[in-house]
Amino acid sequence: MHEKLLRLCFFAERCVILEVNKIRQPPGCSKGVNEIMKEYAFGIDLGGTTAEIHPVPTTAHTDGDLVVWLPDHGVLFTGDLLFNGVTPLSLHGDITGWLDALDWLKTFQPRHLVPGHGPLSTTDDLDVLADYFRWLLDAVHDTDD
Repeated sequence: MHEKLLRLCFFAERCVILEVNKIRQPPGCSKGVNEIMKEYAFGIDLGGTTAEIHPVPTTAHTDGDLVVWLPDHGVLFTGDLLFNGVTPLSLHGDITGWLDALDWLKTFQPRHLVPGHGPLSTTDDLDVLADYFRWLLDAVHDTDD
């Protein structure tokens, strides 16, 4: 199992993101990445604006998705939670959790969304993706009969 996690480095009481890296869950660790990251949600002073790093409260695209919120500008970087105009992939995630995450993204009330794939977006694009996922789930359930 691989997950994305921010590797952090603290210098002089300031947090600096060094890189995003795929990791393996340590043996014997019963916590998921979301549980671990909830303990480390934080903001970064970018010199006049703050970027808030938020763990997604459900397993969505993956277990361990993060978003970056610029509250002063109303901009939400969704990463791979939003695919705009592109077919999304969910190899390591959960579609029902992803639907919950799309609703959660709306609680930020963003003016602009920066998706992981596709052009800049609005909350209307979250609805389009949610409609696609509901259609997909219905189609798959119809084949179970």
